[in-house]
Amino acid sequence: MGNIITWNLVLGSTPDVGPYNGQIVMAANAPNTVISDTIISDNIVDGSMLPGIAIHANAPGDVISHTTIENNFISNNGYYPPDFASPNTPTGSNGTVGISLVAEAAPGMPSPPTVTGTSILSNTILNDKYGVWTCNTANTNIMNLRGNATVPMIDCHASSSMPSTTAMISEMSSTSTSQTPSIGWSNLILVAVIVIVLLAGVGVWRKRGKRQ
Repeated sequence: MGNIITWNLVLGSTPDVGPYNGQIVMAANAPNTVISDTIISDNIVDGSMLPGIAIHANAPGDVISHTTIENNFISNNGYYPPDFASPNTPTGSNGTVGISLVAEAAPGMPSPPTVTGTSILSNTILNDKYGVWTCNTANTNIMNLRGNATVPMIDCHASSSMPSTTAMISEMSSTSTSQTPSIGWSNLILVAVIVIVLLAGVGVWRKRGKRQ
């Protein structure tokens, strides 16, 4: 509990290129695993074979609660491949996804896993079909979602293959979308720091080359 995932730069692959790399994932896999009060903020995920940020509760008794996903820049992401997709996860027939929240609950399952109380705040999602994909979640709050996702938010139960924007889950509140991309000051600073470090490295390399 209380983990923070922040200021990471993830440069991965688009769904049709390379191995399954490029993603931030928080998953509960063993039965009765509890993950709570995690903050995932100010990261850049550009290119991923799966959804860019994924929260996934897989086994009976798993609980993922009170996760905050805030001020991340997410683009050019993917979906779950056939070899480990489920009826609850987005696949190629659905399309690409920026953020995925999934609890692998099934009818009649004892102690089904849960994903509850997730706050998705001020994230920018670009070049994905779905901005946020939810399945079997509760008390999800999405605010100030920015970018150009074709369908900004969707619940998996809206349709088996092509969900519509008219069937968004009821627990979403205070939601707004904008077509104007914005990565936020913290992400701009992160990009600037990376550029400065790269330029400094080039300068050192040139000086060494002259000495030789």
